[in-house]
Amino acid sequence: GQSISDLYSYFVSGSAIISGFTEAMSLNGNVWDIVCYLIVACILLGSLFYEKNIASIKLKLFLFAVFFTYLFLAFKAGFVRHDIHALASASAILIAALFYALIIYSRRVIIISFGAFLTYTFISLTYPAQFIVDRIKLTYLLVWNGLKNNFLNDDRFKNEYYLALDRLNSKTKFPIFKGTTDIYSHNQAYLIASQNIWNPRPIFQSYSVYTSSLAQINKMHLLHKNSPDNLIFRLESIDGRMPSLVDGPSWPVFLSKYQPFAFENDTLYLHKKLSQTEMSTTENIQESFYAMGEEIAVPEKPALIFVEIDIRQRLFGKLMSLLYKPSQLQITLHLKDGSTRSYRIVSAMTQSEFLLSPLIENTTEFGLLYGGADYLPKGKVASFSIMPIGGDKQWEKNFKVTFKEMANPPKIDVSKIYHFDSIESQNAAQEISIAPQCMGYIDAINETSNSSSFDVYRLLSVRGWLVKSIEPKAELTDSILLVLTDNEGKNIFINTRPTLRPDLGTYFKNPLLDAAGYTAIAEVSKIKG
Repeated sequence: GQSISDLYSYFVSGSAIISGFTEAMSLNGNVWDIVCYLIVACILLGSLFYEKNIASIKLKLFLFAVFFTYLFLAFKAGFVRHDIHALASASAILIAALFYALIIYSRRVIIISFGAFLTYTFISLTYPAQFIVDRIKLTYLLVWNGLKNNFLNDDRFKNEYYLALDRLNSKTKFPIFKGTTDIYSHNQAYLIASQNIWNPRPIFQSYSVYTSSLAQINKMHLLHKNSPDNLIFRLESIDGRMPSLVDGPSWPVFLSKYQPFAFENDTLYLHKKLSQTEMSTTENIQESFYAMGEEIAVPEKPALIFVEIDIRQRLFGKLMSLLYKPSQLQITLHLKDGSTRSYRIVSAMTQSEFLLSPLIENTTEFGLLYGGADYLPKGKVASFSIMPIGGDKQWEKNFKVTFKEMANPPKIDVSKIYHFDSIESQNAAQEISIAPQCMGYIDAINETSNSSSFDVYRLLSVRGWLVKSIEPKAELTDSILLVLTDNEGKNIFINTRPTLRPDLGTYFKNPLLDAAGYTAIAEVSKIKG
């Protein structure tokens, strides 16, 4: 029912997604994949250009242009995001060699075909589950089953659909919310399966919001009168990107118009405030130019500090983006507690405002923003620097930084959301003995691993695993407590909650150990020493 004239709008709206893809979604892979592909592609194109059996210059140029365009697009499709996408390039070089053999009668066909097959095999060996036999089998078997089920069993599709919904819903078990709902940052299938009324933002998977224009479109959706009544929020950054870049300009709207009411399974649930509160905006406080590698001080403010960073490509960088992909940018954050964090950033994403300080690295910390800045003192950023990784000739040396401040959102009692674990003092009946061998590990304290020294101001979060024994017989604990001991030998216990650790069951080849994990979040501001 759509008009042919709608194609124009379709291509225009798609251009924003297309234009930002190369830098934002690029991943590096095995360089020999690219070398093999280019060698065979160049031999094929060169052979075609010098082919004597094609008398017509126009036909030769036409064929050269067709093969070049096809191989170039396949090169970009496979090697910009160089993971399993490389199989697209591997298949393309095989298909190009096949069509070359169908139109050209030459001994070079054997060399090109053999080289194409070797290239396909070499690339496919990185992804053995997707080798040519498996891919052909999967493709045509699915088609055959689809045709068979469509003609012989009309109810099978419907039944499989509802079974799939049940499987998805059993994994998350989202409650049914009043009004409409959206989910951040991806995993929309779980929301659809929950039977809630989905109210999607225009760019509905946040990892694709990689230009400032796309980010503003999503922000305006939240400011509209028909914005979602509920949000299911999980901070899910990909490719090592700085977490607050994920729909960054929408964060002030989250903090102003929405309020959390539950936190379960690393998922924060928010609903739209009933009263039409005034939207908290960000205000410019400082603006200047800085150089690559320069340490940039962050303004000392009690408010939330947002930032816009305008980094431009040089002509060489633009050419690399067109022909292949640009070098990546890395931001290094120096925190007040002396620690550092490094993340990937995308120049088109940093042109829109995003939260810089306090540093938010996970969903738990995002929810704590509603409790006030004193819950996140360790996240205060003192300074930062930016450097290109593997190609500083592609980026302008100087860039513009605009600091902004936003007043902290109205405080809420976050203990009602996070259900902090209880703290108990030691009594006379409790004795502590030191185990000769510890079958467990503390993976992270306040999301920092391998730390021999740390300061805790208000919240203490700890996660890890612990068992009574692994060999000769695996045995789980009845319960796990964290023990804090002060200088006088007084002990304080913090209760923990069990968490699943399937990696342990896999590593030790015993599924019983899947249940060996623990986690705890405690409010420790009243504990001294």
